[in-house]
Amino acid sequence: MTRARDGVIPVMAAHVAFGVCYFLTAQRVLSMRLVAPETQPLTGMIYLSDAMSSTVTWAWTRSTTTTTTTSGVNAREGGRRPFPRAALLLPVFDLCGLTCAFEAMRRLGGPLYQTLSGLLIPFSALLSRVILKRRFTTAQLSAIGVVICGLAVKASEVAETSKRNGVEVPAMGLLIANAATVSYGFRGLVMEHLSASKSSLSANAQTMLMGACGFGAFCAYTLA
Repeated sequence: MTRARDGVIPVMAAHVAFGVCYFLTAQRVLSMRLVAPETQPLTGMIYLSDAMSSTVTWAWTRSTTTTTTTSGVNAREGGRRPFPRAALLLPVFDLCGLTCAFEAMRRLGGPLYQTLSGLLIPFSALLSRVILKRRFTTAQLSAIGVVICGLAVKASEVAETSKRNGVEVPAMGLLIANAATVSYGFRGLVMEHLSASKSSLSANAQTMLMGACGFGAFCAYTLA
């Protein structure tokens, strides 16, 4: 088990905080009916921001990286590695996951969807173990178990509240939420595979690919 790099905890905390704001503001926009449910242009806005942020990051990284060293010249002389075909699955899974996520939030509400999205953790771990043959430590398995127990408690609470109020949880909303989890799980699996195989596509390039393809698909859908 490798030691975490210095300064990684604040970055992870910021990632979680911004992720929470991301979904809460998206749910707020949907609740205010600011966008038409038929087109859901919020999806296009998200993909555009992803593509733009990745482009800015790429430009900034390139401008601050020295490429005149001897080792850099030798690396370029060796030629570039081929584009990994598995990366073409990233936009597909990401587009399906994001579209299903927003629709699930619209049908179930943000809090319930956020609870169901916790299934992504054990599902991703299962995919990684079965397909990539990854082994987990006892601490990691214990953490996954805690997540599953928390989801079970929350599911029981939601069921009791719905029964008490005489309101049924939309079955279609649950199905769409699970579809989002499956899509995001396979997206994470592909990203983990690309990282383990040391492919030529960096994490930033993967984000740019998903953002650009998603925004292109949104434009094609909107203009059709």
